[in-house]
Amino acid sequence: MILGFLGNINIAVRLMRKTYPDAQLYEVKATDLSPRPTATTSLTAVFRVGDGDSNATALISTGDRMWGEWGDVEFIPESWLGGAVIPWPIEMDVDEADALLRDAGFTGRYTVVTLRWPLCSGLDGPGYVFEVGRENVFVGARDGTVFVGGSGLRGGRLGV
Repeated sequence: MILGFLGNINIAVRLMRKTYPDAQLYEVKATDLSPRPTATTSLTAVFRVGDGDSNATALISTGDRMWGEWGDVEFIPESWLGGAVIPWPIEMDVDEADALLRDAGFTGRYTVVTLRWPLCSGLDGPGYVFEVGRENVFVGARDGTVFVGGSGLRGGRLGV
């Protein structure tokens, strides 16, 4: 059996929590998608670490490693802006979100997909943000809602 997208993220969560037991997932960005989201060659997971008074950020990336292998944890002493913590685990995998995206008529190629919970009005949970051309298309991971959003759907201020 091939390790899925969420299984790969589970590995990142487990690795991060070895270093920071209180780590909470903010987002996971997948790039180099060819030809489908589970064929990505690069993932970056962003976590909130630290206590409530001193929130910081920690990143872990796959880089060019084999699927399921992650690099070292990178600590950044700044808060991550623009997103809420994703209650982990979630149920919808990226393949299901991709199918919903296509069913809604978005058949163009995308090069980036980010699992995140943007701080946008009206969102009741995390979802997948597909960068289709110049549009950010959100697929809700809880309810499967598909809509086009603005730049607020993209990643946090560190540009990951």
